[in-house]
Amino acid sequence: YILMKFIALLTALLIVFSSFNFAQPEEKAIIFVYDGDAFYSLIATSLSFHLGKRPILLFKNETKRHERFIRMYGANEFISIGGKIGLQAQQFLGDAPNISIEIARKFYGKADYAVVLPYNDYALSLIATPIACYLDAPLLVYKNNSDEIEEVCNELNAKIISIGNVGISAYMHLKNEKEVYDYIKSIHDIEYIAIANPNDTVKPDVIEKEEIEK
Repeated sequence: YILMKFIALLTALLIVFSSFNFAQPEEKAIIFVYDGDAFYSLIATSLSFHLGKRPILLFKNETKRHERFIRMYGANEFISIGGKIGLQAQQFLGDAPNISIEIARKFYGKADYAVVLPYNDYALSLIATPIACYLDAPLLVYKNNSDEIEEVCNELNAKIISIGNVGISAYMHLKNEKEVYDYIKSIHDIEYIAIANPNDTVKPDVIEKEEIEK
């Protein structure tokens, strides 16, 4: 009888302890991107997908305007690309080609592919960035740094997908917009397209003012 009570008590304790979650707190990272180079945002986009689609915040000289979002999101980790922020963060400083290599080494232990963008062709690089997102591939920026790119790709055991006028030996070379679009459609179903007007950031000219009495 005593043995049965002991077994019942032990079973109850096991059930109680098994209901507790001893896992580490969820990492809720925010990626800050300095607006000094448009390629910083491209690098951040592929990293965001790799980390589970983390939010990306653009900053110029300070991050005070983002404080409310940080609190609401419950962020416990910060990554800064291209500039320093007034928070304890993993900071990646320098030009876009060097930062892209540093981030590939830091966050990607292994990758099937790496997408290499031409630093002198932002328009084509912007279009090709989703390839890195869909393939969970590091995004590397080419600027006469073929040796460094080949070295990190060898470390990751990654095949290179080169875009545009990238002068590097590659597993696949997508030369223009059509080839990039066709390849994206072959690896991912496109259900919608988003269109933005860059002129939306420009305040409209006021032609005439009229005061209305309340």
